[in-house]
Amino acid sequence: MKVTQSRSILSGGLRRGKTGFQLAEAVSKAEKARQLSDSPFALAGLALIYAKTGERDRGRGILQELAELSRHRYVCGYSVDLIHAALGEKEQALDWLEKAYGERSD
Repeated sequence: MKVTQSRSILSGGLRRGKTGFQLAEAVSKAEKARQLSDSPFALAGLALIYAKTGERDRGRGILQELAELSRHRYVCGYSVDLIHAALGEKEQALDWLEKAYGERSD
């Protein structure tokens, strides 16, 4: 139930518009989702929002957390791809997109 609840909170925050208040609300909702679940999805969602709101260092910090987490738990390559794309890191985004494709084609 916690994962479903965190996805609902996170997707609600992401669907908001791009005004300052709405972006702050999206960050708040993503942080709450992270607290509710130890899901890599919630963590990746928070990193994506940080990247899109200009908090690049925080987004990159979470990318490092996801890399560490992926050593002993599944982390979706597509989620990592989206974060790199939001940070403007095209080469890394393409690398992770290829990894994500490989995950799905196995």
